[in-house]
Amino acid sequence: NLRLYMSSAGDRSRHSEEDGTNVCIENSSSTTQKQDSRFSFPMSKPSALGGWSGTQPVTPDSGVQAVADAVRTAVEEKFGSTPFSLFDATEYRQQVVAGMNYIIKVDVGVVQIRVFKPLPDTGKPPELVNMKTGPEANGPIDIF
Repeated sequence: NLRLYMSSAGDRSRHSEEDGTNVCIENSSSTTQKQDSRFSFPMSKPSALGGWSGTQPVTPDSGVQAVADAVRTAVEEKFGSTPFSLFDATEYRQQVVAGMNYIIKVDVGVVQIRVFKPLPDTGKPPELVNMKTGPEANGPIDIF
């Protein structure tokens, strides 16, 4: 049996994360349960299972800039321009799936990118799913 739960960082006996909230999946078929860190995702705030988190600012420890950087080349290709001199993630929302979906607002003018980050054990990199540009990308982060 697999069990999905959310826990705050105060529960350090079960988590190695230093802060934030974690969503963890445990295999409960054995008598001693151990968390496999491959299935731990940092969460900005608890949300309904499968639901999107609220909009959060990107912080150095959120890991969101690294996700945005992983798809930077794909975004530049869609724009058909020379490489961006600036590619700073400013805000994001996320959704736990079989991996993690992100919608990230990136300061390059302003663009919102939707990125899927597979589970770590797949060895696959994050992929650009969709992007929004123009005046609507400057507004609040909405699901698209």
